[in-house]
Amino acid sequence: MCIFMIETEKGLEKIFGRNSFEGQEAGFESREDKEEQEAKKAAVRERAEQMIKETQSAKKMMQNIIANMQQVMKAVQQIRKQLQIGDEGAIPSVARDQKIVESLKKKLMDYRSQMEDLRLALLVEEKAELKKENPSANESEIEKMAQEKVEEMMKKLV
Repeated sequence: MCIFMIETEKGLEKIFGRNSFEGQEAGFESREDKEEQEAKKAAVRERAEQMIKETQSAKKMMQNIIANMQQVMKAVQQIRKQLQIGDEGAIPSVARDQKIVESLKKKLMDYRSQMEDLRLALLVEEKAELKKENPSANESEIEKMAQEKVEEMMKKLV
């Protein structure tokens, strides 16, 4: 009777694949890890794209304000010249625009800093993924491959 149960249990394992179920479970976990890494990468890429858009928008706004300031200053100079008034007085709209330009410069510096942080985060994620894919590769090869991939991603974004 005992031998019959052992044989039956072995047969059931073959039929229902208890060991294959455990293998499937491990496969699901590795897929989940890969999906999680892909999600992290996608989030970093999305944030980088958003930062690039915001940077470009801030640059464009700053260029428009500077062009407007130059036009206002020329117009004021022409009026002063026609009225034979000196250039002593400050122009309120130009002073206000200069403050906005300074604010935009600070934003651009912040965006550049955030872009560098995102680039470094991408680099860390890429290195981790490459280590999993190529466990036999040495550290310098992994570093080089990761930097190339990240630079390629950043070029696509810009």
